Amino acid sequence: MKLSTSILFALSIAIFASGCATPRGHQKIPPSKEFRSEYLNVVSPQDDGWFQQTAAPAGVVFAKSGLAESESLVAQAVLFKLPETDNNKEFASAVIEGAKSGSPPERYEIIIFDTKLNNTRPYPCVDIHTLAIDKKALTKSGSREAMQLEIIAIYCKHPALETTGFMAGYSHRGYTRYPNITSESKQFIHGVLVPNH
Repeated sequence: MKLSTSILFALSIAIFASGCATPRGHQKIPPSKEFRSEYLNVVSPQDDGWFQQTAAPAGVVFAKSGLAESESLVAQAVLFKLPETDNNKEFASAVIEGAKSGSPPERYEIIIFDTKLNNTRPYPCVDIHTLAIDKKALTKSGSREAMQLEIIAIYCKHPALETTGFMAGYSHRGYTRYPNITSESKQFIHGVLVPNH
């Protein structure tokens, strides 16, 4: 259980930290476009300038360049495999433990790591807010520099798939913190839903 959630969190960190916000050949998407699938429905961010980086049965990733040099925003919703858990408390503990162990200290200096049970949905979820210094962030020029990486995400147990969870998250990477991350992440995460739940 620890291994699965650790890998998922590490994967999330890698996508959020990629910095490739407007990749050549990737599709620009309109605001609030709906992406429907059998197990997860996702609405793209509500503002302009987003590109669809990835779309697959397991999830979707959107990215956008910020106003400052090498600044980027990423929004993603992905399914991930979980071992069976006996109860909601065990699920929450596994997610939090995996998140703690999923970012290597040689790459990331953790400044904020806040977790909270989320009871707004009819299935178990955990909110995780992370602020870290990415010591080797890739800039647009190709160099490696220290930059801030802030992630606001929700991890949930999928109500229709016993050994599957999903993560919806929103991140900013740049030299300074992004003042709108709280409101924009809330809008995006609110639009990631399980069909018929």
